[in-house]
Amino acid sequence: MSNACPDRRAGFTLVETLVAAVVAGMGFAALAGAVGSAARLQSGADTAAKAVIVAESVLAEDLIGAGERDGFGWRVERTDLRAPGATVEGLTLVEVAVTVTTSDGRSQTLRTRRLEGRR
Repeated sequence: MSNACPDRRAGFTLVETLVAAVVAGMGFAALAGAVGSAARLQSGADTAAKAVIVAESVLAEDLIGAGERDGFGWRVERTDLRAPGATVEGLTLVEVAVTVTTSDGRSQTLRTRRLEGRR
């Protein structure tokens, strides 16, 4: 004679199924959070890269002052680096800093030094 109950069927109980569903739901929620976080980080990196491109463009065009380009505000500052009375054939060593500000208030500054004739 068999000890098995004839009414009992093989399979999962309702409690086991609910526990599995809860565990799977928590896993999917964690995965969705990670994907959302990665998307925000990528968006921030894209914005920073575009800000650097704007700064390089402003430097290449030798612009002065401040302005706006492609949705970014920019400001150029020039600092004379020469020692008093030191000139080389009318050229001056200047540090040029371009600060680009994004719409959310973050800023990127690109600095370079170059020789310039008197302005």
